[in-house]
Amino acid sequence: MIVEAFKADTTIDVGTRRAGTFHRYGYSTKVISYLDKMVEQRLLISRTTKASGALVISDLLDAYLDDASLILA
Repeated sequence: MIVEAFKADTTIDVGTRRAGTFHRYGYSTKVISYLDKMVEQRLLISRTTKASGALVISDLLDAYLDDASLILA
């Protein structure tokens, strides 16, 4: 999800934080906690202190992903 957002130069949109919704669609219920930790570490930028709404890839994470894409190319 993060790599795809990087490639498309777009945000990661979190429309719900409900674990039940993630479970219903077959996604890991840990995704939100992982995203929260990324927001806490400032790898993703959120308008709140939690992963909610449109998350923007930080400059630091963008640089890492850009370097990785050059290596893999």
